[in-house]
Amino acid sequence: MNIVFFGNGSFGMPSLKKLYNSNYKLLCLISNTPKSKSRKKNQKLPILQKTANDLNIEIINQDVLTDINFINNLKSLNPDLFIVVSYKIIPGILLDIPKYGSINLHASMLPKYRGSSPIQRALINGEKEIGLTTFLLNSGIDKGDIIAQKKYKLNDRNTYTELHDKLAVKGSQIIIDSIESVTSKDFVPKKQSNTKISYAKKINKNEYRITFDANAFNLHNKIRGLTFPGCYCYYLNKRVKLFNTYYDNDISIDLLKNIGDFTFENNSIYIKCKKGFLIVNEVQFEGKKIIKAIDFKNMNLKKDFFN
Repeated sequence: MNIVFFGNGSFGMPSLKKLYNSNYKLLCLISNTPKSKSRKKNQKLPILQKTANDLNIEIINQDVLTDINFINNLKSLNPDLFIVVSYKIIPGILLDIPKYGSINLHASMLPKYRGSSPIQRALINGEKEIGLTTFLLNSGIDKGDIIAQKKYKLNDRNTYTELHDKLAVKGSQIIIDSIESVTSKDFVPKKQSNTKISYAKKINKNEYRITFDANAFNLHNKIRGLTFPGCYCYYLNKRVKLFNTYYDNDISIDLLKNIGDFTFENNSIYIKCKKGFLIVNEVQFEGKKIIKAIDFKNMNLKKDFFN
């Protein structure tokens, strides 16, 4: 079984390793050309490509997937299967190449949260469960026939960073199981439902900005859904990121009258919101390291409010 792996993000790293250590023949990794990180145009390899390098897996950097030379090269490899994890849209002309098609791993219970940011959107929306789906790629975005799905419970403290890494590992085994399925003689994929369709649109940079004229519960969900690179507000006209949060919509703190006012309770920061209080345990001033709320208190900064 000859396999070509398509991937860019770190979400695909466990799957790449799992395939490398399997009985299948991993021919190469197709990935974007690394971006220059300095004026000297030095290229720092993304973690997925670094992993491939460490394992002596051939890397083919390709940005234009319709390039005829690339297509011919791909055909010459005689791949039986494409595995696609955390990658861009693959044109139809490529999908016709592998014998068994192309398996894509997606971090939702499709057709729920089709799109580029399923984990983030699930957390922002306060979902109580999340899933993984493998499906056969077609010309639609996340609309292919389903091979396998698995559901996982969420709690209201799970964060994007934590879930991203856990689901990446769990997804690697689902990839292996899905290969066995699609290559079996009696395999019949499942059509996606035409109901309960939703979309996880790409995160806009403006979404990382938070204000406290909102429900503390919703703010907490947004912060835990966007832990990378993190949500921010302002204090003393300085950008401050908030991490390790929770919420309390039931307590009353009489001395806090206005939205954005805060106090310290039990070594945490309690910030007054339109409804309830956002509880913050870690903060990060721009250009500085993340610090505990108690360390922020000990800085003895001029009294102000978060906005």
